Amino acid sequence: MRNYPSNGYISVYDSNGDMQAGMYVDENGRGVFFKDQNSFRMEHPTKKDKDIWYTSIEGPEAAAYERGTAELVNGEAFIPYSETFGIVINPNTVTVQLTALLQNRWV
Repeated sequence: MRNYPSNGYISVYDSNGDMQAGMYVDENGRGVFFKDQNSFRMEHPTKKDKDIWYTSIEGPEAAAYERGTAELVNGEAFIPYSETFGIVINPNTVTVQLTALLQNRWV
C-alpha cells in the first residue's frame, strides 16, 4: 500500500461560511466526496445550446431512471421515455420496472 502522508482536503463553503461539499483522500488512499445532492451535467449531443442535467440516486451501481405512466391494453403496454433518457441509457441492457397504479375513486 502507498504512503499518503499529506492526504489533502478541498471544501466548498456557502455565503454564510458553512461547509456544503468537499473531497479528500482518506488514510487508505481512497478518494472521498461529500455533498447534499449528487447531480451531473452533460452536453446534449445534438443540441449544442442545451445541457442534460440529472440528479442521481445513491446505491452500489450507476443508474439512470425516469418516471411515467402507461396503460395496459390487451395485456400490452408501450413505455415511452424522453429523448435525453434514451441518450444516456444502454438500450441493450435497460430494465423497465412496472408497478400497478391504483387510482382513488371517491364517490
